[in-house]
Amino acid sequence: MGKPPLSDGAHSCLRELFEYWNERCGGRRMPARRDIDPADIPRLLPHLRLADVEGASPDVRCRRVGTELVESFAREFTGRHLSDLDYGRTEERGEG
Repeated sequence: MGKPPLSDGAHSCLRELFEYWNERCGGRRMPARRDIDPADIPRLLPHLRLADVEGASPDVRCRRVGTELVESFAREFTGRHLSDLDYGRTEERGEG
């Protein structure tokens, strides 16, 4: 099964990550964790969240959150589990 192409208007960081990911797949559906080395993509790290799935009832722990994401959300998530995060009241998101 081939991978879909990115649109011509895709951000350069997304395009670079997409190319890195596809290169690391090596013909598989997705790369193994050991195939990904953050040192290979230093320019992208400010824009990425690296996460670990933990536990029998899987939860996601943010192992590293890039500075651009921290700035965008005005919060530090590094080391936190997604299940522990407060996403705000629904009224604040326009859902209530």
